[in-house]
Amino acid sequence: MSKAIPAGLTQQHVLQAIQDLNAGTEHPFGLPSGYELIHDGRRYPPKAVVGIAFQHFTGEILPPQKFSGGEAPGQANSVLRDLGFQVEAIPEAGLNQPAFWWVNQGSTFAEERQDGYVWAPQKDKANNPKFHHENVSKIREGDVIFHYCKGDIRAVSVATSAGHDHDKPEGLSAEPWKKE
Repeated sequence: MSKAIPAGLTQQHVLQAIQDLNAGTEHPFGLPSGYELIHDGRRYPPKAVVGIAFQHFTGEILPPQKFSGGEAPGQANSVLRDLGFQVEAIPEAGLNQPAFWWVNQGSTFAEERQDGYVWAPQKDKANNPKFHHENVSKIREGDVIFHYCKGDIRAVSVATSAGHDHDKPEGLSAEPWKKE
């Protein structure tokens, strides 16, 4: 039998939990297995968001074993949607395995590697969206990234956070790219 989330959680509690996750708050929840909450272009595990949000409501995290993270009324995805948040299925859900990404970095490889990020503009030089640029925001924590540059795989890394939209990083010397 699924366990319902106790009533009383608000949108403000959820927003505070998202801030906590952005700040790196440790929690007892694992990676999302089927769904992600999407807020401001970033992806979050719905069950972790709800559990941490309860800390702002009751003073204690609601532990994972105390509620269900599913779609039914009273479960995490349903509660988050009722509060106005976007929750989407992970396309490759069910495997709970890392995805593998091939990233062509060219002239930006050394700077991105040194500073510990992968960045791609949202649009190409002709101001057209490119799916392979947009894919950077789909990277999830734990995914494996193959960094390709100048004819070779230069590095293999594991994502330490989920991908999200971000302006061009300060100091990145890639001239053709705009701020976005």
